[in-house]
Amino acid sequence: MDHKPRHTKDPVKGKREQTYHHNYELKESNPHLEKRPSVSHGQALISQDDIGGFGLLSSCHKSSFCPKRLHFLRSFVAGGVAGCCAKTTIAPLDRVKILLQAQNPHYKHLGMTAVVFTYPLDVVRARLAFQVKGEHRYTGIINAFQTIYLKEGGILGFYRGLTPTIIGMAPYSGFSFFTFGTLKSLGLKHFPDRLGTPSLDNPNVLVLKAHVNMVCGGVAGAIAQTISYPLDVARRRMQLGVVLPDSDKCVSLTKTLKYVYTTYGIKRGLYRGLSLNYIRCVPSQAVAFTVYEFMKQVLYLN
Repeated sequence: MDHKPRHTKDPVKGKREQTYHHNYELKESNPHLEKRPSVSHGQALISQDDIGGFGLLSSCHKSSFCPKRLHFLRSFVAGGVAGCCAKTTIAPLDRVKILLQAQNPHYKHLGMTAVVFTYPLDVVRARLAFQVKGEHRYTGIINAFQTIYLKEGGILGFYRGLTPTIIGMAPYSGFSFFTFGTLKSLGLKHFPDRLGTPSLDNPNVLVLKAHVNMVCGGVAGAIAQTISYPLDVARRRMQLGVVLPDSDKCVSLTKTLKYVYTTYGIKRGLYRGLSLNYIRCVPSQAVAFTVYEFMKQVLYLN
């Protein structure tokens, strides 16, 4: 009696064959499916789902120059340019906001690592911006630095209000980027033809049109400012220090918030100057997000 040799079935090989036949059937049933490019040595292919729906295809050989490298540095440059443009746009309104937040009597009729290093400059800027005609305490930037250092406790005098600044960064930045990202995603998802346009550096990626970017950025800034504004008021009053007659009541975040609330209330205290701040923050964030999205295209970040 003849015995035929037994052949054990390889489960891995069977799985590969099953996948191959499945893919072949899909291609036969849908001839419009695009072929995925092959990946050779020195190339990287990341699917659209891996990048949160935006897509990124990097096909730069290791030995050749590629403009898509140094992603962090190019993102830093894009953000820096956007921030400079935004600050320049709203500088005059920023001074008026400081005068309102600190309850300047002449204006009663008007309705993380980088922060630590630049914070002394912000304190001096606030002091100089608070000065009005006839009440000049400082003659200039250098005099302001010298006076604060000698009369307000040395280096610590330049860091009054740092706590509310750091605490306020999280809700402001978080809500700002979250709101902008949400509006951008919804706009490109539901109205791609009306609101979107191909990116300059990657035609396969849709980006918002410039005027739509400005609207979304302005809305994002308004929402973020509304949430974090009381912390901004406390920060400014602490920064001004001895310039204010009630500076002894504004020595910490909790004491400052409590004093402003009990003395002036919510509308005239914690949210004093908010209406003007909308006029300030809306164009600021609109310009910032629009320039940032444009710089991302210029620096091949899409």
